[in-house]
Amino acid sequence: MSDDLLETRRFKALGVEWTSEAMGRFFWLSPEDMLQVKTCRGAANRLGFALNLLLLRLLHCPFPSSDLIPARIIQFVAMPLNVHPEALTEYGPRRPQTRDEHLVQIRTYLKLRPYAHEEDDSRLSEYLLTRALQRDDPAVLLEEAEDWLREESILFPAESTILKIIAQVRPQAESQVFAAITRQLSTTQAQALEDLMQRDQGKRGSTFAWLKEPAVKASPASVKMLITKLETVRQLQISTVDIAQRRHGDIGAPRGQIARLDNKNLIHRGLEEYGRLLKTIDILTFLSDKPYRRRIGRMLNKGEAVHSLARLVAYGQLGILTDRDLTSQLNRATCLSLLLNVIAVWNTRYMQAALNHLRATGYSVQESDLEHLSPILSGHINLHGSHHLDLQAPKKWRGQLRLLRTTEPLF
Repeated sequence: MSDDLLETRRFKALGVEWTSEAMGRFFWLSPEDMLQVKTCRGAANRLGFALNLLLLRLLHCPFPSSDLIPARIIQFVAMPLNVHPEALTEYGPRRPQTRDEHLVQIRTYLKLRPYAHEEDDSRLSEYLLTRALQRDDPAVLLEEAEDWLREESILFPAESTILKIIAQVRPQAESQVFAAITRQLSTTQAQALEDLMQRDQGKRGSTFAWLKEPAVKASPASVKMLITKLETVRQLQISTVDIAQRRHGDIGAPRGQIARLDNKNLIHRGLEEYGRLLKTIDILTFLSDKPYRRRIGRMLNKGEAVHSLARLVAYGQLGILTDRDLTSQLNRATCLSLLLNVIAVWNTRYMQAALNHLRATGYSVQESDLEHLSPILSGHINLHGSHHLDLQAPKKWRGQLRLLRTTEPLF
């Protein structure tokens, strides 16, 4: 066994530089874990059991050799056990079957079971076939298979086992997709698609190759060429072809999994080109439509107003998180968000009361002016000094607002 093991795909995560926050997240023993560790006798057995427990939970497969576990992980796990890290060298050599017994106990505790070829091969094949109908990248399918095994509480088999099943289902998925498309094509549509392969674009080759060529640079000529390609695709009259459904299931990518598609996938490339088209249209609209530019500017100013208020409220106008650990940073950010929401709600209620007062006194309030109002205001709020919080105030006021500060000469 060599250090090359840490370079393999499954165990590569152990070879990275672990931060303190990540160590606490993945290698902290819970009180329930400690009860399992205490069933072992001897410092070496307790440390070895704890490491096997944490690694099996993280990797979902047994780690082959305790000698290759990074030293920092061993030190982190040994600390709450009051065990010296060097005690791990005595784990296993005296009684090799101890580790096997520990793994059986850990599997029972974590409610995991080994992969059974007779039972699980067919189930995994059926699942991967549905995934292969959505993406054709073996690496993505391998991740999908491992996700399924985690959900089913099944330990990972050898990677070659999963790759063998992937190699079997990919041709099946390709045949089903091809059949789902060709079933819906008319003779005219099929001929139009065949004509795309003709070499009528000179040095560029076929029309199909020309359609796949990306724009060289952002320019009016590139936009014009993109529009020409869009018109060429529309002339194929294949927009009626629906590949979202097949006879026995769905072959369309779920919305939450589109981000995981590989760039070799047709759906991924189609969405990528569609996104470029939308961006081009938006840029041209921004350049040619002045009211559109002003509306975007107002929205950006409102967003910057929120950031400005956050810097004003917290940390002495420095806007710096001084806490070292993630939990404290999240607590401080949550408190800041709560204060911003309190200010926004307070301002919103009194702004609405002011508008009602203006309307009641006969002042003409234009609806078009209201879109320029924002509750992110702080000039009237004292953000410094000591603040006294009267917990009985809600009972005294009973939801009523304070009197508005009105000045008659303004009307």
